[in-house]
Amino acid sequence: MEKVEGQQIQGTEPEYMDYSFRDYMGQLFNTQGLKEPTYLTQSLVNYAALVFCVTCTLVIVVGVTLGEEIFNGDGRPIAGLVITFLTAFVNIVVIARQPQSDKKLSFKVPFVPWLPAFSSLVNIYLMFNLSSDTWIRFGIWMGVGLPLYFLYGYRFSRADDRRTLYKQEGHDNLAGPSHTIPDSFKDSEIKKSSPNTPVNAPDRYSLSE
Repeated sequence: MEKVEGQQIQGTEPEYMDYSFRDYMGQLFNTQGLKEPTYLTQSLVNYAALVFCVTCTLVIVVGVTLGEEIFNGDGRPIAGLVITFLTAFVNIVVIARQPQSDKKLSFKVPFVPWLPAFSSLVNIYLMFNLSSDTWIRFGIWMGVGLPLYFLYGYRFSRADDRRTLYKQEGHDNLAGPSHTIPDSFKDSEIKKSSPNTPVNAPDRYSLSE
């Protein structure tokens, strides 16, 4: 067993990162006070965003289809609306509690995740209020445009050229020279030391020959 410290590994989430329900629940509101994003927090945010989109859609569906019953004081649709809204709100709180990357970007949406969540809610509401004719026209144009887009992209894509260039330079992936994993890592199986190993600069990895 060999310990390697201070290695910087960036890229997509490795296959060996497998989290349990207990891992997610322990990081739900970031009670540990993590300051840097980890593979666990990234995965948790992805799931929370997915649940938010589903519950947000349900809020709009209940509000639009059962609006009259809600205004008349019917308890069942009101209860359904409140439950789905609270579920969506809790998921936004979960996202807000997770650490964010401090990487400098040319543009970054302010008030994350509150402003994007509000924008999503408004856009879903507007989509549900579109007429059937609008959706039919949208479907026709998407049916025509998507095949053209993918056929053009497949024919003129330069991804293979970039891949060939990196291989000629001796790199194994598209991340570039600074992200190439050392040979000692390739010959061993990397095992996670904890669910919250930092994404950009993990302190320690456990290697088994």
